[in-house]
Amino acid sequence: MLQLYFISILTLFLGGLALMFRNIETDIKLLNPIRRILVNKGIQTVLGITALAVGILQFFVFIKPGGIFILEDLLPALTGCAIGGSLLLAVFTKKDKEVEGEIVKQDTGKIRSTIKKYHVLIGITGMSVAVIHLIFPGVVLL
Repeated sequence: MLQLYFISILTLFLGGLALMFRNIETDIKLLNPIRRILVNKGIQTVLGITALAVGILQFFVFIKPGGIFILEDLLPALTGCAIGGSLLLAVFTKKDKEVEGEIVKQDTGKIRSTIKKYHVLIGITGMSVAVIHLIFPGVVLL
């Protein structure tokens, strides 16, 4: 299905940009409007859900008939799941929670720090896989 192929490329690229913009400040004025849009938690939630859903679907749906089961789009599927999961965990893990007027500390420090360390790497990987997947659509594992 070509629709899934193009949605995969779009979500990998935009999700990678969103993950990078979460952690990198830019001085390039041309990127500021894009950064402002992609840092929005609602946009990141939609991108995360879409990337995760498309990543899971790519394991089971073939782009061309007679493809190899699961291996056809393995790298974009795994990268989509990683980007979607990272975006959703980044959006939905909060440092503090207010309960009945008191601030309760949540123990998400290890999860947040581990994921945050790799946001830029996952973002660059997602954008790279999207570009390579666009250039070489029929290659097995890509």
